[in-house]
Amino acid sequence: MALPGVRHGVYLPINEDTENARTYYRKTVELSPRGFYEAITAVDALDREQKGGLPPGTYLKYLSLEWTADPVKKTEIVHQLVTSAPGFAPGWKELATLSKDDDKNLAAIEQGLAANPDRETDGILQINKALILNRKGNHEDAVRLLGELALDPKSTYATEHMAKASLANIAQR
Repeated sequence: MALPGVRHGVYLPINEDTENARTYYRKTVELSPRGFYEAITAVDALDREQKGGLPPGTYLKYLSLEWTADPVKKTEIVHQLVTSAPGFAPGWKELATLSKDDDKNLAAIEQGLAANPDRETDGILQINKALILNRKGNHEDAVRLLGELALDPKSTYATEHMAKASLANIAQR
């Protein structure tokens, strides 16, 4: 039986209990400094909310995307995030997945990279940027970017392994 507010062993900010959420996400990051699910993103977002750098509830709204199955509703939430919190890089990361247009997605990625992303979000944005560069024929820059992410000791585990998998996928083509 799952505990309310706990997923994958990580406390979630259910009922807007951001103080406890911040405490448990920090403990998670202490135990796994190279990342565990989106704990690094959570700490960054909740700290920024507390300091007034993001509107209150930004992270909770972002977290709601995970349980939003309706694509129209999900798109609406993402647009609300980037409008109400343009400095919240995870919102731009999500926006970059909504369109089939690489130019629109690349523009959203650049907005996210300019929004001082946490390490987890930065890695995903960079990987997605590399994949778009590769699709646009810029294979050399894509491989370079993915290689840097795969070898950077500051990369999260997820970034490192997704970069390696993406490199392997690109090499097979």
